[in-house]
Amino acid sequence: MSYFRQVINLTIFILFSIYFLISCKKESEELIPAYIHIDSISFSNNTGIGLTASHSITDAWVYIDNNLVGAFELPVTFPVLYENVHSVKIRPGIELNGIASTRSYYMIYKEFVKDINLTKDSITNIEVSSSYSNDDVFVWVENFEVGLPAIEEISGSDTNIVKTSLPGQVFEGSFSGAIYLTDDKNYFKAASVDAFELPKYGNFVFLELNYKTNNKFLIGLYAQSSSNIVEKHVLYINPKDTWNKIYVNLTSVVSQEIDANDFKILFMATKDEGVDQAEILLDNIQLIYVKES
Repeated sequence: MSYFRQVINLTIFILFSIYFLISCKKESEELIPAYIHIDSISFSNNTGIGLTASHSITDAWVYIDNNLVGAFELPVTFPVLYENVHSVKIRPGIELNGIASTRSYYMIYKEFVKDINLTKDSITNIEVSSSYSNDDVFVWVENFEVGLPAIEEISGSDTNIVKTSLPGQVFEGSFSGAIYLTDDKNYFKAASVDAFELPKYGNFVFLELNYKTNNKFLIGLYAQSSSNIVEKHVLYINPKDTWNKIYVNLTSVVSQEIDANDFKILFMATKDEGVDQAEILLDNIQLIYVKES
């Protein structure tokens, strides 16, 4: 190979190497992410109709410019390949039916939207808040504060739900609802006094409640048509020795009952083996659906 050809080849190699190094540097600079930190999502009751502000928001579903970035368990710090000002939307996420493996954003809660300035290699803290959506319809609220509980015993039940103000048995306010089961009175079955018209065809319907229990109990529905009443079992709720918030998804069960004119909420429990006295405590029962769009 001639000296001239060697020089040309060396020059090409050097130029290619410089181009490669510049390209890699440019690409690495372009891939430097910005970071978003979300500690928690606060929640407030904006309805003015005596609803609770208690919640169990576990996740944040994050969108940037309406593109889903991901769903993150809180608290979280995560990278994004965005910089400068972008529209950030965050939807509060929950565990559907209290099951950790069935997480979803909660369409009953209002989404948080804000323009955020993102900077490469820097953490932006976002304080996220939410409330009930303006599209929510509250068809039943039972917080046990006024009058008798709007839940009545069904024939065959050994006991009924009562109001309690005992220390350690009240979640918030002055009263909660209590169901006590013993060896002599070991079966409880009751339903909401009123029946409620609920939307079908996939419209979201949820029952929210706070509970504390040393005994398993059931949430269900009575689907009532002009000629028939169908008993539907939806979810067994396991013992929990501290107060917990749960979101019971009734959507599919309600939508399946095409012929039903209205529904009652059903509660059932049998005293578990090994439990001397069962104490099932309930508060802030809220039956909610989302208006049809």
